[in-house]
Amino acid sequence: DDLRGLLREQLLKFRLSFAPGRPSVAIHIRRGDLKPGDARATPNEFFYGWLTVVLKHIPDADVHVWSSLQSYSADNGDGRRFWNSSEFDGFRSRGSTVHLDDERLLDPWAHMVRATVFITSSSSFSYIPSVLNPNCVLSNGDGMRFKHWLHIRNKKPEDTGLKECIERGWPPK
Repeated sequence: DDLRGLLREQLLKFRLSFAPGRPSVAIHIRRGDLKPGDARATPNEFFYGWLTVVLKHIPDADVHVWSSLQSYSADNGDGRRFWNSSEFDGFRSRGSTVHLDDERLLDPWAHMVRATVFITSSSSFSYIPSVLNPNCVLSNGDGMRFKHWLHIRNKKPEDTGLKECIERGWPPK
């Protein structure tokens, strides 16, 4: 807990894009290093479903989505992209702010760590802020988990435990 506190403390110094005074939802969607059809590229519909259920509890939440279009995988050194910005239009049409290919990787982490609700991807990039977020983490990963996380991998969106999870981070204590 001491190490987590020290790491989290550094990310608390970053300025956030979340609307002040409102609950926040951060979503990480793994795309850049994956080709379409890769099983690790969780379909957008999965995230839409969970976001809908979350917003039933906190309808005024400020929702931000982070992803990458740039491929950094070893088999793609020529700058090709497998994804494009329009593939996130479904999030935009649902009122989400979409952030693609942030200049500094710590900016998304600062938001994910401090979000009222953080919906993760199956990704080590999601895992670090999940560990540091003391609020509601909806874990779509398959790594080591903390007992206060809701494990949503391969599950249909539902309310079970979600209200209690959200109340850990909202309203702020």
